[in-house]
Amino acid sequence: MKFTITPPVRWRNLKMGLKLGIGFGLLITVFFILGMMALVNMRAIQEKTSHLGENYIPVTNTLYHMEHFTHEAVHAMLGYSLSEEDHYYETALDHMKRMNDYYSSLDSMISVSPALSRFRISGTHIGDELAQFNQYAEEMHEVNTRIRQLRQNMDETYEDFNRLTHEILLKENVDFRNHILQPETPVDTLVMLHQRSKRINVIIQKGGISRIETLQAVAQKNPELIRNVDQEQHVFLFSLIDVLREIAEPEDLETLSNLEESVSCYRTNMLEVAEYIEQSRRLESQLETAAFSALFEAHHISSEINSNMSETAAETISLLDNSNNFLIIGLLLSLALAIVLSVKTTRNVTIPVKKSVHFAQQVAAGNMNARVDVNQRDEIGELADALKDMLNRLRDNISALKEAEKRRRNSILETEQKERRRFAEDLHDSLGPLLSTAKLYLNSFESSRYDPEQRFRMIQQANEVINEAINNAKSIANNLRPNLLEDFGLKVALSSFLDHIKSTNAIEIDFSCEAKAENSLDRNTTSMLYNVLLELIHNTIRHANAGKIAVHIRQIDDICRVTYKDDGKGCELKSAVAGNTPGQGLKNIINRIQSCNGQIDLWSEPGKGFRADIMI
Repeated sequence: MKFTITPPVRWRNLKMGLKLGIGFGLLITVFFILGMMALVNMRAIQEKTSHLGENYIPVTNTLYHMEHFTHEAVHAMLGYSLSEEDHYYETALDHMKRMNDYYSSLDSMISVSPALSRFRISGTHIGDELAQFNQYAEEMHEVNTRIRQLRQNMDETYEDFNRLTHEILLKENVDFRNHILQPETPVDTLVMLHQRSKRINVIIQKGGISRIETLQAVAQKNPELIRNVDQEQHVFLFSLIDVLREIAEPEDLETLSNLEESVSCYRTNMLEVAEYIEQSRRLESQLETAAFSALFEAHHISSEINSNMSETAAETISLLDNSNNFLIIGLLLSLALAIVLSVKTTRNVTIPVKKSVHFAQQVAAGNMNARVDVNQRDEIGELADALKDMLNRLRDNISALKEAEKRRRNSILETEQKERRRFAEDLHDSLGPLLSTAKLYLNSFESSRYDPEQRFRMIQQANEVINEAINNAKSIANNLRPNLLEDFGLKVALSSFLDHIKSTNAIEIDFSCEAKAENSLDRNTTSMLYNVLLELIHNTIRHANAGKIAVHIRQIDDICRVTYKDDGKGCELKSAVAGNTPGQGLKNIINRIQSCNGQIDLWSEPGKGFRADIMI
């Protein structure tokens, strides 16, 4: 039986994603738990503050304004009761309107809010008392209006009283003067007339005193004093009028009756004023009682709301303290957890990374025997394994590069040898026969069998041979390094070369070259590209049996792109590049392009022509 022992799971062997997931998961869990606790507290705080903001504070504000305008209305009504001036009543009405408006707002808030439902009875009592206050205010207005009417009636009655008493006094004074002017008038008659005038003056005096005392009593709002004035003054007035009636002439009886009627009317109005003043005092007391009852209920609501506000504020502060504690504890826990996770993760990352960096630096310095000691199964371990694999691949690539460099040097040497052989062949085939012929002509001068004319012709023929040899030497030199390329650049040199080919009418040439493409190439690259294109054209002419050659040189961004193609018979590229096709030398062309950090893409199929894309 075989048992497999599973190695223990260690933190350093966990993947970085799993480490970060565990770390962030723990942090998120801690924050989530604390966040939920804080959220519960915030919900409670929100509920408490909503009671404060939506219920208690608006109600307190409304109660304050209602109490304020109730006090103002009471003061205005008391002023109206004392002075009976309408502007006090108008001010009271304005305060009462605002007082009722604030009560309507209070009643609406109590009716809508469940938190204020316990104040509905108190709110109803306030409404009833304010309604009574409004009613008492209207009744007081009616009473004051009636008192003013009665006072006006008393003023009019007193004017009648003055007018009648002065008429009687004037008549008595006229009679007394007439009797005095008559010598035969008895003394008793004069005494009686004098006494009558004296009584009338007493009536006038008592009427004035009664008027003054009545005005003072009314001003003092003292009904008892008004009744005392009636008992002390008016009874005496009636008795004096009765005495005058006994001794008056028949024609004066009607005036005395009018006088007695005015006094009686004044007395009736005065006593009625006393009753209305008593009613006004009762209304004042009732107004104050209704107002202070409403204020008492409002103060009760205000006190209870203030108490609730204090409790709510204390609970809110406690909840805020708890939330702060939760946050502080959470931050401390998160900080400790983050430090632990950071230290563990950093140690598992930085140390292996330093080892990997040191390994990479040794490899970069050329130490192919460097080692990296990282024993982890996470991404850092995978990085170390990748570096080890990179070192192995680098060793293989270095070997391959050395082999490629060796092949490139061999190819260059082969190309140089080929150029030397072609140069030797050109010298041998072109200059050798011509120079040998010229030598024959020169050797013939030593013979005496030729006459001067024959020697002259031989000199001309020798000159022609030497001129041809010179031209061939120039042609060979131009093939090695064209003067046009050196003096006028790639476009002019290629155009000149292609024009010689076109002059044979054996093949059609399509050539274009952009100036900025030509200017982007340095001297060595231009020479290399010229020789490559000549080699491609030479291969096409010799091997492809083509009817058309196209050469286009253009600049695309920072790259010089050369397109070469023909419509010849094509070839097998694999064998041609390998050098199995005689005379084409494509491998040499590739090596030349790569030696200038260029890139070449070749395409060809039998019967479909040839194409080369060069990018430098």
